[in-house]
Amino acid sequence: MLFRSPPRNRPLARNFSPGLPLGEPPVAIVYFRLFDVSADGSSFTLLRSAAEELGVFDAASPAMRTRILREAGGVIGNGSALGSPLDDTNLRRTLELDELAIRQQGRLQEWVWRNAQPRLHMGYFSYPDHSDHAWLALAARHPQIASARAWIYQALDAALKPLIDSIGPADSIVFVSDHGMGEVRKHIRYYLPLERAGLVA
Repeated sequence: MLFRSPPRNRPLARNFSPGLPLGEPPVAIVYFRLFDVSADGSSFTLLRSAAEELGVFDAASPAMRTRILREAGGVIGNGSALGSPLDDTNLRRTLELDELAIRQQGRLQEWVWRNAQPRLHMGYFSYPDHSDHAWLALAARHPQIASARAWIYQALDAALKPLIDSIGPADSIVFVSDHGMGEVRKHIRYYLPLERAGLVA
């Protein structure tokens, strides 16, 4: 069975190692996942996450950035497609890496909310945008891809729950998207009215 344990009521990315700090003070955190190893240990498949810099709080003190990395962990950015998603092994491994990216994006948001106590907090998740760009068209023809998309939304729910639980009664949380995933049916030549008005050459 492809999806044995969806990300409900369990830790996200549970099979990854604890974060390994790079540098002192740390400039990034990396994570490892051992997918398989031969009986004699002569061959194995080990995934290391990308070493992403922490693109947050540019004006913050080095001590604050160090605390974020040590306490919340590193930001992974987007996951990566680990081969064709139509291969069950590749899809399972890709979902695990996606879970790690989602978990770390959630931990960063929660850390900032709890520790910086902003009056206005604007957070960002790169999912489901990242996965839907790759899988939306495939999901209509392949049930396992449709299940993988549902998996991503469940992982997002799990990552957002600690942040939502920390919101007080006087706070509000609003979810927005920067674009939809609908097909393009029309093109608008927005420059023509500007040209006719003499506003562009």
